[in-house]
Amino acid sequence: FIFTGFHHFKPNEVYQIIKNMQEQKQSICIFDYVPNKILTILLFPLTFIISFIQFYFLSFFTRPFSFYQLLFTNIIPIIPLIAAWDGFVSGLRKYSANELKEILSDLNTSNYTISIGEDFSLSKSTPMVYLIGTASK
Repeated sequence: FIFTGFHHFKPNEVYQIIKNMQEQKQSICIFDYVPNKILTILLFPLTFIISFIQFYFLSFFTRPFSFYQLLFTNIIPIIPLIAAWDGFVSGLRKYSANELKEILSDLNTSNYTISIGEDFSLSKSTPMVYLIGTASK
């Protein structure tokens, strides 16, 4: 299972991962929320500020509390800045169902079944993209 982490792979790596699973006759399940990329860009200032504030104030509840945590989270807020930026970039890098289909379009699936789609049952505005690969019998 890969849950909300597949966007860390480049398209050629995505292809290779699925190809390797196919060659080894192994199953794979990938799930990832895919936000609207235009909204991600338009709402970036707001989500960046919210994320920054969230990391800044939640750091006081993290245990064990350390001097470095205080320094890099609250005095020089490097950690909240990096976390907010990472969330923004991750939103832009996530693969839609159509993008996954395009990446895998050249894969020979005669002995492997791949199902790619979107599910809106958890959120009407943000689909859960899934890729399920299984060896054909």
